[in-house]
Amino acid sequence: MDISELQIGKPRKWNPRDDMGSGNVDTWVYPIRVKWTWKTFYRTATNVEANREDVFNCYVDALERWTCGLGERVKESVESRVERR
Repeated sequence: MDISELQIGKPRKWNPRDDMGSGNVDTWVYPIRVKWTWKTFYRTATNVEANREDVFNCYVDALERWTCGLGERVKESVESRVERR
């Protein structure tokens, strides 16, 4: 995975109707907009999903670890296959 852009948005309070995980009403959620490319390497070719954009909702869990989940898909990737020689 190659991240070409990362933008941290304004934090907001946890919303139990929209957010999933171990947070609660006192948890701060940080939306992070990411533009990225995913490459999967195979013996005969490389699959490329380029310029995908998503918003990930991130927070610090009860064990004090950052946890992120997909919040919103902004833009689908452009898929291609590069054959190996």
